[in-house]
Amino acid sequence: IIELRELEQGIKLDAISQELKFFLINAVFDKPAKSAILNMISSTGFYSCTQCLQKGQSMNTTTGTVRVYPYIEENPTGPKRTHTSYENDLISREITKAKSFNGVKGRSMLNLLELFSPVESVCIDYMHSVLEGVVKNLMAHWFDPEFSDKEFSLRKYMQEIDSRLKSIRPPTFVSTAPRSIFIWKIWRAHEFLHFIIYYSLPILMNIFSPVFYRNLTKLVTFLEQLLSRKINKQNLNNMQNLICSFVAQASQLYSN
Repeated sequence: IIELRELEQGIKLDAISQELKFFLINAVFDKPAKSAILNMISSTGFYSCTQCLQKGQSMNTTTGTVRVYPYIEENPTGPKRTHTSYENDLISREITKAKSFNGVKGRSMLNLLELFSPVESVCIDYMHSVLEGVVKNLMAHWFDPEFSDKEFSLRKYMQEIDSRLKSIRPPTFVSTAPRSIFIWKIWRAHEFLHFIIYYSLPILMNIFSPVFYRNLTKLVTFLEQLLSRKINKQNLNNMQNLICSFVAQASQLYSN
């Protein structure tokens, strides 16, 4: 922070005989680092999203309690956090002396920077939220014994899926060859990415029931567009509608 503030004051570069100022305007962290550096509730707590003010709910599982955010059809992405609401939450926490207020535990060290906003300057952690989150959770529903009696379970087809997966010879831009589906629990994030983007639809064709297959197609299409080297701004609304449709439908398909 000291160094960043010095850069904001300006440094003289002899090579061009000019003083330049540098400002931090965006940052990327994984979930644990983000909550620590922004001084906000971790992803396991209420009001842990840095982009909205949805409280979330506690849900009991076979291994303990998890925090979930049910799909809210009338306002799926809100109410939004803003820099103003964040500042108000800071003031409310200081007045009430609470441990946190709407997930805000106190001021962040990055608040000392002139143009940095803990809400507007920080991106969502895509790796933990999507790959280690949504995709891994889907695979748990498909392959864990816990769900073997459910309509969405693919456990009885694992041998066929594994055979199809290991028969694939990926092109050079895919960094690693696919590993067995039977060890999916120890896959790395990039393996979940490769599976969902490149392999899931052709492998699960004629295995998955149509309604679940169509739902998966929405997620794959959304990720394919989101991870493109170039994103057409005109497609952003379509992408938003696509992912909202996936989440709304998935919350029903995988609810029992």
